[in-house]
Formats: sequence, structure tokens, C-alpha cells
Amino acid sequence: MLNLVIFDFPFEGPFGADMSAAFAPLAADIDKQPGLVWKVWTEKPAEQAAGGVYLFADAAAADDFIAMHSARLESLGVKDVTINRHEVNEELSAITNASLSRD
Repeated sequence: MLNLVIFDFPFEGPFGADMSAAFAPLAADIDKQPGLVWKVWTEKPAEQAAGGVYLFADAAAADDFIAMHSARLESLGVKDVTINRHEVNEELSAITNASLSRD
């Protein structure tokens, strides 16, 4: 079953185009994560926060990424990370045109 994972954390920047330039190598690395379907990068400059919404092919891939990415964020000094995880109802999501594959 597909798993949706949401990371939110305090972040001082950069944001926007500067964030894109700074984190393009990280985005390319995340894209190679086994079981990752897609990631949406999130940012809230006014609240000094960032994060991401990830869709994984299954619970095992989500578990592996949560462990790896949590350790990565901790090694970068990021604290107060909030992680939410949900199973995806694929049938209802298809009715509302959710993209549930890498294609």
C-alpha cells in the first residue's frame, strides 16, 4: 500500500530560487531513494519553516527513508522535526486525480 510521509521542521533558509540552487544535489539524491514515487518540497519563509511531502510505494520504503532522513536532518542540526505518515486510499485518490505513480 502506498504511504504518504510529511516532514516539517524549522528552517532559516535559503528559500525560493536560492533554495533550489542550494539543494538541487540533495533533490537528485532523494530522487534515487528506493521506493520513492515523488516528493513535493515545501517552504514557509514567513514562518522560517520547510519540509516535504513524499509518496512511497510501500511501508518498508517509507520506514527506510524516515530513518535515513531523520538521521540526515539531525546531523545537520535540524531539531523539532514533525513527521506525519498516512496510508493512501488509492481508489478514492484516483477519483480525485491524484498522481500515484512515477510515470
